[in-house]
Amino acid sequence: MTARLLVTGGGGFIGRHCLAPALAAGFEVWATTSTHSAPASRPEAANLHWRSLDLLCPGALEALICEIKPTHVLHMAWETTHGSYWTSPANLDWLALGTRLFKSFAEEGGKRLVCAGTCAEYDWSSGYMVEGVTPERPATFYGRIKLAHHQAMTATADLLGFSAATGRIFFAYGPYENPSRIIPYACAQLARGEPAEFGTGRFYRDFMHVEDVAAGFVALLKSDVMGACNIGSATPETLANIVTTIGTIAGLPEFIRLGARPDRPGDPPMLVGDNAKLRSTGWAPRWNLGDGLAQSFEWFRSQ
Repeated sequence: MTARLLVTGGGGFIGRHCLAPALAAGFEVWATTSTHSAPASRPEAANLHWRSLDLLCPGALEALICEIKPTHVLHMAWETTHGSYWTSPANLDWLALGTRLFKSFAEEGGKRLVCAGTCAEYDWSSGYMVEGVTPERPATFYGRIKLAHHQAMTATADLLGFSAATGRIFFAYGPYENPSRIIPYACAQLARGEPAEFGTGRFYRDFMHVEDVAAGFVALLKSDVMGACNIGSATPETLANIVTTIGTIAGLPEFIRLGARPDRPGDPPMLVGDNAKLRSTGWAPRWNLGDGLAQSFEWFRSQ
């Protein structure tokens, strides 16, 4: 029997990159995209089926699950409006959707469910985060609701008998990323031949190419790993190193203006996730930072 995979948020930044590795893994893939934000360019392939619908519309998700009866779900859809998602009450709507998803999935005989989580579910004062070791003590509304989503998923899986995991994303970058974020901003500015202004860039972050993030999610989906699993490179890089590398790639290092803007108050010095649990699935990253940034710069320049 062919494994049937439902990917919610299949037109989103990370979700769309999950489709190719899922197809390569042998899944029959059904991908959703919202009616109000359908991507202008959607991947097309044999064994890939699209459904345009508002997942938050009452009954829409349940009807879809009843129709396709997925054996697996990769739940990537969430509120992602840049900046505002940290405090948006819409996070509550997505938490409620998750509880409906878990119940419907189990009722239709689903076997394996993986949800997109976030490093914001941890206590950021730890700096280096390890599943089951670092306290789950989120400081933001977004992080608290995502943690509640993870806990609801785990409790439902235990009760109703399906296998489940949450992939906690650190910092993904690459094609289709929101243009307001640091790497797309740097790429776009330099592609136009204009300076790019930043804070000091002294903070360490765990950035990983979106194709490696997506491959990590599919590897997690195919595995029997349970609970929280970090999706990251485990390699600390300063923001300064990242943007100066883009400047070098663009041939305009002098256009990177570090210290031109104030740092955000309260930014943690380091946010990096251990990835030994993810590597236990057989996953390994394909992109190094230099090649990934070069590919990203060329993609944003082509836009």
